[in-house]
Amino acid sequence: MEDEEIKKKVENFNQRLKETALGVNKMKPEVKKRFLEISKNDFANDHGVTIEWLVKLYDGYFPKGTEEQDAKIDLLADEIEKIKGELSSLKKEPEDKGDFTLSADGSRKIRKS
Repeated sequence: MEDEEIKKKVENFNQRLKETALGVNKMKPEVKKRFLEISKNDFANDHGVTIEWLVKLYDGYFPKGTEEQDAKIDLLADEIEKIKGELSSLKKEPEDKGDFTLSADGSRKIRKS
């Protein structure tokens, strides 16, 4: 009975290990050394938390999906609104008709320069 109990505990342990273990291959020695330093100095040697932090950092610097395009579209929309505002203010300003004289009937005659 003890052997079966030990087998079940070992199987349970191995299953949990498979679910949480992460093997890293083909890592340059200097990168591994730096990762371990970061983990030790900033995360109490907790590699899982260090990886989580790196993933969050990566996601912050490199937007997923269409976030980057959406941000560019928003900037362009803001620029278009600025241009529209400037155009409407230019349209409201009176046009410079140049020098003119009023005739007796009220019509304007533009003087030639």
